[in-house]
Amino acid sequence: MNNSIIIGHSAGGTLALWLCCHSILSRLLFTPKLCVAIAPIGDLEYGQEIRLSDDGNAIENYMSHYPCDLLNQVNRPAGCVPICQYRLASPSRLLPLQVETILVSGFDDDVINPNVVEQFYNKTLECHPVGRVSYICIKDADHFQLVDSNDKSWKQILLIINNKENVNNC
Repeated sequence: MNNSIIIGHSAGGTLALWLCCHSILSRLLFTPKLCVAIAPIGDLEYGQEIRLSDDGNAIENYMSHYPCDLLNQVNRPAGCVPICQYRLASPSRLLPLQVETILVSGFDDDVINPNVVEQFYNKTLECHPVGRVSYICIKDADHFQLVDSNDKSWKQILLIINNKENVNNC
């Protein structure tokens, strides 16, 4: 099981990051050798702030609630959770990543803008050695082409993973 790869797309990419930077990883029966997060939201607070997605509610949907200010606990409206809950779920607040990670975005992604993924990547560089985290932005790829098994974007991601495995096995 130590040769496992954790891979996820969009909300699943966020969950993959959460797992691979969370202390719960030490309690698993295995340690994955690689995390591949495709179009993830690494910073939930920032994603909420810029109202990520075409409807502007990607983070609220992911969290099943929208955030409230902690100072407003007395008059908290229904369906809202304290912002600290977002912080507990946000990979950017749980760094450093515990395993080698590849972040992938599509240049034409209009759901999770590549700048959001790149911003998270830059944040990881503050606490990781060079090479521990990689960022790849695939040209001519939108949000769904990245995981379409018939699309060249997905094939490129598989090639990147295979090359990473071959490099790690040398």
